[in-house]
Amino acid sequence: MFFQAQIRDTRWHGRELRELTMADIVELLNVPTVTVDGVKDERLPVPTTVGRPATPIADRFWARLDADLDPVQCWHWTGTLSYYRYGTITTRKKVRQAHVVAYESVHGPVPDGYQVDHTCHNADPDCPGNRDCLHRRCVNPAHLEAVTPAENKRRAHDRIRKPVCPQGHPMDGDNLYVNPVSGQRACKTCKRAKVRRWYESNKDAYNASRRRTRAA
Repeated sequence: MFFQAQIRDTRWHGRELRELTMADIVELLNVPTVTVDGVKDERLPVPTTVGRPATPIADRFWARLDADLDPVQCWHWTGTLSYYRYGTITTRKKVRQAHVVAYESVHGPVPDGYQVDHTCHNADPDCPGNRDCLHRRCVNPAHLEAVTPAENKRRAHDRIRKPVCPQGHPMDGDNLYVNPVSGQRACKTCKRAKVRRWYESNKDAYNASRRRTRAA
């Protein structure tokens, strides 16, 4: 008899999606005992499902991928998608992102404070991005990398970097502003114009506020 489990023990990193024997589970999970036919059995873990046995996570995971898995191409998730079009799978009654499960099955747990980035998306300048991005469905471990949130944002901005802003101003030299925290690029000419428009719309209230401040 076999049971399925996802092991967080460091001895099993990179082998999350595999079958484990009952002895493996008892050793690594330290599960409580149950009574079988009136006899206490120290070897059996407490059942977590009622009725038919749950389908192993490995079987559920691979059944939701395209049939032809080219190691170089994206492996598109065909199962449930989140609102933002990332693949999702339920493990231990918890909904998780499918690409994160794929990453951890090969590389081990994602470090604290890190995100799993799709490198295939960064390499495709023609991808429309957002919810129309098919790369979000990719679960090929070779296309996944754990990075900091700041690095993830920087890569996204670099991918869509354009030589001019929507108004036609050059996005380089003295006209380029780069946010020191997020790395987001902006046109200084457009930023100044935005400030001027705000002032023209709010100058009476703004000047009145400044006068009250000076009087105080």
